Amino acid sequence: MLISQPHSLFELHNKRRLASLLKTDVENFNRIEERYTVYPFKKKVGKKVRTLFNTDQHYKSLLRRLNKMLCKTNIPDYVYAGIPKRDFLDNALIHRQKPYIQTADIQNFFPSTRDSYVYGLLLHKFHTSPDVAKIITQLTTYPLDSKTALRHIPQGFPTSTILSFLSYFDLFNGIYNLCKQNDIHFTLFVDDMTFSSHKRIPKSFLRHINSIVKKYDLQLHPSKIHRMNPYNYKTVTGVVIDPCTGLLKAPNKLQRKMFNNFKAIHNYSINTFNDYIQFKQLVLKLEGQLKSINRIEPNRQMPYITTVVKDIKRNFITHSVKGSSRDVLKSEYEFFVK
Repeated sequence: MLISQPHSLFELHNKRRLASLLKTDVENFNRIEERYTVYPFKKKVGKKVRTLFNTDQHYKSLLRRLNKMLCKTNIPDYVYAGIPKRDFLDNALIHRQKPYIQTADIQNFFPSTRDSYVYGLLLHKFHTSPDVAKIITQLTTYPLDSKTALRHIPQGFPTSTILSFLSYFDLFNGIYNLCKQNDIHFTLFVDDMTFSSHKRIPKSFLRHINSIVKKYDLQLHPSKIHRMNPYNYKTVTGVVIDPCTGLLKAPNKLQRKMFNNFKAIHNYSINTFNDYIQFKQLVLKLEGQLKSINRIEPNRQMPYITTVVKDIKRNFITHSVKGSSRDVLKSEYEFFVK
């Protein structure tokens, strides 16, 4: 990974300069956990309940500025998450014409990512001073639990996706080099790894991958390893690939969620302001699902659902349901229920 002089963080040795780049006061770095607030919360992701992390608005703005700087690093072409103009669909497109596909991801990736790797990245690859490295590490990590001094990269921070890659660059680049030696195409979407080839991938290949991963105190998730038959439909980062045509299709799970939300909107009773907030969240979810399906299948027509969503959204003054928009939302609610 080449990090050179034009990068804002390269050879940064001055705390005041860091504060200026992040548009905050240098005094805030003295008591980071007192100055900035983090809100852990539980969310069901698939079948598993995960702990995610949100921050106060000032902290989030600071982390977004830092994330922009991190994204200006020379990120390899095989990385598809957290990078502008690259996403889950681009990741799937890379593999669409390869008959042999295997996927794997890292078990408990974010809770297992250690602050020592973040600190090492800043000190040895960005060549910052130890105090600057320590500040950025504290800003971008969170205590693992109350019983230990260990910290980890928290899922939900604006910096976490790109920082998890940069901190474990040697791991992922080791995997990339192994793939290159074996004529296997490799892409990475956060911790979701996809391997594809025009020739059969040996069963031993993923054992070699796991041996690399274990060197960094991580391991592959045993139930998330998939070896796909060349004649069957394949799923890559939530996108289904037709084995005969190479065309992309939206997964049944996404379509089912969309239709269930559409049904729920029709049956929803709005009696209170909180009912309205939940209704609006449902509409915004439905809109997001509709956009995802249209991105995967651009020629697919769903005129009725699209029209209903547009008709409802005409009554929205704001597209947010967050606390800062509550006054606008109350006016919107009063107009909506008339």
